[in-house]
This record gives sequence, structure tokens and C-alpha cells, in this order.
Amino acid sequence: MSLLLIAGCAAGLAAVSGFAAARRARSLVDGVKGAPEALPAPVASAAPEEEELGVSLKLGHVVALVGAGAVAGQSEERWLSGGLVLSEGDSVAAVIFSAPEGIAQGMVVAFPAPRSEILWLSPVHVELGSDLPTTIEHQGLVLQRKRRLGVSLRRVGRDAPSLGKQGVYAEYASTGAETLVALLGESGAIQLWGRRLTSAEYDPMGSGVSR
Repeated sequence: MSLLLIAGCAAGLAAVSGFAAARRARSLVDGVKGAPEALPAPVASAAPEEEELGVSLKLGHVVALVGAGAVAGQSEERWLSGGLVLSEGDSVAAVIFSAPEGIAQGMVVAFPAPRSEILWLSPVHVELGSDLPTTIEHQGLVLQRKRRLGVSLRRVGRDAPSLGKQGVYAEYASTGAETLVALLGESGAIQLWGRRLTSAEYDPMGSGVSR
């Protein structure tokens, strides 16, 4: 076979390959244009903090410890990325906010007015059973149950635990600032341990985003 014939065959193969590749590329583009259902669903443009949840804190805001609330003299902050809205009938009873802290998960509980204190909590494992006793002991402290409510649950934002649509909320308090919260849902349960903060011990800093 002559060199001219070999060169001609090679050029022909290159042209065919290029044509086939162009057709495949055009088919992919046309396929995307003709199949809008395959594209990601649009994300709501409203900022999460725009939703009023019935409590003093909002999604997307940062809460910082100040004054006597600061740990070891260091300011501590939590970003409220999601939450569980707990409602008793038509009224909001509390919102349990999620605040990711690296691999850990912080939680902040806020209440409707006139209750201005918040609960600064972290997940803990305590055997409470389904009856949620009136008195428990944890870390050498005796805590009394202050509230026990049947509530409906609504998840907002992101990072909030998925426990179903109905649950039982219980709040325990020591004679000091220590507190424990339990929430038993249809598909899971959480127990949270930490302390109560007065309005002088935390600062709801807002989102830090200029509007």
C-alpha cells in the first residue's frame, strides 16, 4: 500500500471521528434542552431568617455568649442553621435550633415572649423512658421536671433532627442554671444537656449580612 493511500485513509478516519464526536456533543446539548425535568429544582430565594418563628431568635442568626454567660472568659458563638418548631395547638411552645460545631452539634432552645431566657445545650444520652419521670439525676445533680407538653413538630432550615410530626417535650431544671431537655418523637428521640442563660448572658447578633 502506498504512502499516499495510507495518509488518505488516516485523514478519512479522523474526519469521521470528528463528525461523530460533534454529533454526540450536539445530542447531549439537545437532550438537556429537551429535558428540563432533569435539571436541579430551583432553590427558594428567601433568606431563612426572614421567617418569623414566634421566638426571639431567628434562623441564620448567630448567638454569642457574653458577660457571665461566656465560658472561661472566652466568647462562644453558635450559628442557627435549622430548627424544630414545637407547637402546642396553634401556639408555638419553643424552637429547638441546630447549630453545627464541626463534627459536634450544638443546640439552642428559644421561647416565645415573655420568656426571654434561652437554653444552651448539647446532645447527651440519658435513660428517661417513655414516661419522662418528674425527677432525674444527671452528673450528680437532681433535676425536677418543669414542663411536659404534647407538641407537633415542624422542621425548618437544615441540620434539624427528623423525629416525625408529633412528640412529647419535657424540660428539667436544677436549683442552679443546669438544665436538661428531652424530646420524644414518632421516629426518634433526643436528650440535650446544658444551662439556662438570661437575656444578659447572650447576644442575638443577627445574621451579619447587610441588607
